[in-house]
Amino acid sequence: EPAARGHTRLVAEPEPARGPVKPPPGALKVADLKGKAAREAKAGAGPLAARAIINVGDRVSTDPGSKMMLGDGTGNTVFLGEMSKLTLGQPRSDATTPAITPFVFTDAEGDVYVDFRKVKAVELVLGSTRIQTSGGSFRVKTLPVRHVAVASGSVLLLVAGQAPKRLSPGD
Repeated sequence: EPAARGHTRLVAEPEPARGPVKPPPGALKVADLKGKAAREAKAGAGPLAARAIINVGDRVSTDPGSKMMLGDGTGNTVFLGEMSKLTLGQPRSDATTPAITPFVFTDAEGDVYVDFRKVKAVELVLGSTRIQTSGGSFRVKTLPVRHVAVASGSVLLLVAGQAPKRLSPGD
């Protein structure tokens, strides 16, 4: 209705949507964060907050007692336990099969759980060891020793100088 003569009518701007935000292709979003986490990027380093976008080349880390979940907006997630680190790699240069691997993770440390069942392939690179899956999920712990556990689907473990090994849940 029109404002009375001599009075200004105030109209509130609509609130921005607060629903899930899908990150751009090749990037991830901080979907959940308990405690403190940080990012190292080309543009600099600093603390992370929920909903922050993680781009190719960014290295993320969690503090003691902290946990973080990253997602691609379609249900694929990677979890970092406390005192863990991970770099979002460049598929063109870091993946074994870049044509079918939209996400590759490099230099994982600590406790990392990868659940990317909705992409053709995902790969985690630990030095000369590569862990690949298509439709599966797995957990990697690097301390006190490296350990890979398959949660679902199957995982291909590639260690330089050794024959590829297929792992299934329970292996």
